Amino acid sequence: MKEIQPVQTWSNGQPVSATALSIALRSDNLIDSAQFDYTLFTDINGLPLLRGAITMDGEDYVNYTSNEYAWTWAATKLNLTLISE
Repeated sequence: MKEIQPVQTWSNGQPVSATALSIALRSDNLIDSAQFDYTLFTDINGLPLLRGAITMDGEDYVNYTSNEYAWTWAATKLNLTLISE
């Protein structure tokens, strides 16, 4: 899990700031695509607010050589800014 610059989202009809991101590799066909699950949290030890999945393919998949690349890619794809590296 990594800290992110706070973003506003909704939870139970109330505006809430998400300040942490978690990603996990769901699947990788080892050819041309990988799918990641993501969760936004209220903080590092907080409640999950939003869950979803994103797919890495094309040039992004070709350049996928490390976990750090996946973190940076996911944050960019979700329009988030990582605070902790």
